[in-house]
Amino acid sequence: MRFEQIGEGFAMIQTRIIPVPTATQQEMLIEITENVCKPYCVGSNLPAATVEFSTGVSRIINGSAIVPVTAKVTIVTPYTKECGCATTQVLTEQFDIAFEATGTNTVTLVPGASVIVDPAYVKCCKARGVKIVTTLTATIA
Repeated sequence: MRFEQIGEGFAMIQTRIIPVPTATQQEMLIEITENVCKPYCVGSNLPAATVEFSTGVSRIINGSAIVPVTAKVTIVTPYTKECGCATTQVLTEQFDIAFEATGTNTVTLVPGASVIVDPAYVKCCKARGVKIVTTLTATIA
């Protein structure tokens, strides 16, 4: 888990392993909380978010393959009369996953089919952030 102070809130990414039956596959619940550049009204006009995952070069440490993962988060805050113009932000978060080292240590990432978006850092009916929840399955070959 990584925290970074940004303005009134924190930007962070949390990963939780969901048990699966094989040593070469991990399913994770990913929670990303980000500040938005402009507050938005809490209600029916929630921001939309997408998350794209990519891997970096794995490294072997004490028999484990450590694989860096980057989450590219796009947040689109809609226009509302009360809160003003629409905005789009593109942010990145990073975390590592570990596997028992195998042959090529090539990792395939399969993101979940859905993304849940909830308000974060709410004050006086305006949110200054979003909490994004999705799943990710990583398989090593």
